[in-house]
Formats: sequence, C-alpha cells, structure tokens
Amino acid sequence: MIAALLLAGLFLLLQPADGWAGPTQLKLTMGVRQEYNDNIFFDADDAESDFITTGIFGVDLGYVVERLQAHAIGHWEGYTYQDNSDLDDVDQDYRLTLDYRFTPRLKGGLSGAYIRDFRRDREVETSGVVFENEERTRYQLDTTWEYLLTEITALNLMATWWKDDYERDPTFQEEYRDLETYGGNIGLSQALRVFNRPTYGRVNMGYYNYQYEFNETDYYYLTLGFSTQLNETCTLLLDVGPRYTENEYVVTSVVPGPIPGTFRVVAEEETSEDWGGSGRLSLAYAGEKTNWEAALSREITASSGQNEAVERTEARFDWRQRFTWEWQGYLTLRYFKNESDRDDPLLSDIDEDTFIAHSRLFYRFNQDWSLRGSYRYTWEKDHEDDTTTERNQVMMEMIYNWPILE
Repeated sequence: MIAALLLAGLFLLLQPADGWAGPTQLKLTMGVRQEYNDNIFFDADDAESDFITTGIFGVDLGYVVERLQAHAIGHWEGYTYQDNSDLDDVDQDYRLTLDYRFTPRLKGGLSGAYIRDFRRDREVETSGVVFENEERTRYQLDTTWEYLLTEITALNLMATWWKDDYERDPTFQEEYRDLETYGGNIGLSQALRVFNRPTYGRVNMGYYNYQYEFNETDYYYLTLGFSTQLNETCTLLLDVGPRYTENEYVVTSVVPGPIPGTFRVVAEEETSEDWGGSGRLSLAYAGEKTNWEAALSREITASSGQNEAVERTEARFDWRQRFTWEWQGYLTLRYFKNESDRDDPLLSDIDEDTFIAHSRLFYRFNQDWSLRGSYRYTWEKDHEDDTTTERNQVMMEMIYNWPILE
C-alpha cells in the first residue's frame, strides 16, 4: 500500500499542468512465462517437478532532463503451479530512484525499494543461496555520491540500509533468519601516468553491520588497487587489502536440569575477532558484438535467508553475444563458497558450495515484442549435512514493451 501511494504521488508530481509533455516517460511491460522446474523444493532426497505459469506486468514512470533522472517502477509477477496450487502467489517489487547533477563536479543519487516476494530463483546468481518458496519482505534505501576533486581525482561515497523479514515458524531457532544491515564505502580514484594507457589508482574503505536474531557482525575493510585498459577492448581491475570482523553471538548448550534425568538449554553471549583479506580481480572485454567479464572476489557479507554472516568466495563469468539485430545470447556462470563457523551445538554452521549455469537466447521481433528462452542449472553441496542437490529449470517467455510516452 505504501509503495503504491509513492508511485501514485510521483506520477501526479511529474504531470505538467497542461498534461503529459516533454521529459516525462511512461513504459508498460506485459508478458507471460512458462517454466518447467524439476525440483521445486530444492530437496536432495525427494525432488518434485512441476510446471509454473507466470503473468508479468510492469510500469516505469520517469522524468528525465539534462541534470535530473527520476523513476518510479512497479513490477508484479503472478504465478500458478500446475500440481502445487498452494504455492500460487504474486511477487511485488516497487522502486523509486532519483539522480541529480548539482554541479559539473558533484552528482548524487537516492533510491528506495519495497519488495514482497516468495520466489527468488534469480538471487542464487548473486549470493549462492537457494531459497525455498517462503514469504520475505525487504525494505531498502541506498545513496551514492561522486565529487571530482580535480580533473584526474574523484571521491565516491556509497551508503546502504536494508531489512529482510521472513515469515517463518518461530518454534525453531534454526529458522530465525530476519536480517537488518547498514554500512557504506568511501573510495578515491586518481588517473595515473603509467603504462602509457588509461590507468586509475583506487583506494576503498568501508564498514558494514549485519544483525541477525542471535548474532551481530561488524565488518571493516581497506583495499588498494588499480584499473587499467590493457588495449582498446580489455580492462583489468585489482583491489586487495586487509579486513577485520568482530562477532557477537549467542551460544547455546544443554546442561542437566534441577530434576534428575532432565535437561535445560543455557544461552550465553560470546564475542570473537578475526583478521583476514578481501578483494576482487576482474578482466573485462568489450568488443563490437561480444562482451564478457571474468572475476574472482572474497568478502564478508550478509547472507539473506541464512542465520549468520558468511565469508563468501565467488568466481563468475558473464558473456553476451549480439549475433544480429534480432538475436542475442547470454551466458552466466557462478561458483560460490559460503562459509561460517560458530561453536553452537543447536545451530549448524554454513559450509556450502554452489554452482549455477544460466544460458539465455533472446529474439526481438521488433522494438516492442521479444521472445526469450532460457535454461538454468543449479548445483549445491552442503558439507555440513553431506548432501548434494540439483535443479534444472527451462523457461520460455514472451514480453511486450509499450512505450506510451518517450
């Protein structure tokens, strides 16, 4: 309701007194997706398949001038399962964004989101966490700023806050997975006169706080690095440095009760500190029809859908090929290793390896109509439970974009 009112308010705010005109933009998106999923519950022992039909509707209301870009976006996906109708629902995603250039040297942006969803299959490609069909509500605010100190030096600031609320059975501690996090990054980049090619030195330092039901993590990091254009098509980036984490968590233990033969659970707060390293290495290629990027990274991060922060190592590869004006191909490869170690007999640690391969073929009939076919393979090895789980998804999607105002 709040998100809908915000969208309506911006819609009226951007409407000129004499009707729609000039910089106002409005685009509607409508579509339908048919999917076959051979393991809808992502169960290692009892895979259940089903066909899922999804209706898609989106609206993008924008106001774009030379110095200002504002957008109000709403996206809805209503889906129905052929054999598991109790999972039918509607995912909702509302976003507001505002970017403004105050001066030739200073620009800033604000964005907010309200998301209520059950299916989050796409998120496995950003976190390596496979979600079940369960309700999650996310509130999110972000801001980014850039200030040019000189012609060759730029200062960047980013801050974020988000909160995830899960509808879970509170009788099981393992299912307490609500998350609230905030933090930010300040970075400095400067053009360097080395290598006889465009090169930039980079310094970044940041802080994040991750709060779960039974633990809290403070994460500090500092990275030094550079980016350089190896040739007209290839760019290399390297950031590396130390990181420090401080953890406060509750450890539970089972002790004998006051009556012989009985037991009780005792909870005690403990803290731990840890030093390590974090960073990112990437190589990107930008050609006339082909684009790809290979990257390797390591960091401490909030793991939405799990019960504590993790140390995440990620290897990824993204490829895009434009064959003709009508045909385009995409390939996404991800490998994640999510780890956490807490000495608690009642809460399991996290030690998971996840691999995702997602291929997509896109055909454009004209500027408005498009057809998309895709296949996603997900593999997960849980070393704590000693289980291996696989999922195959095949999807076909027809999309219509209606640019009412441009």
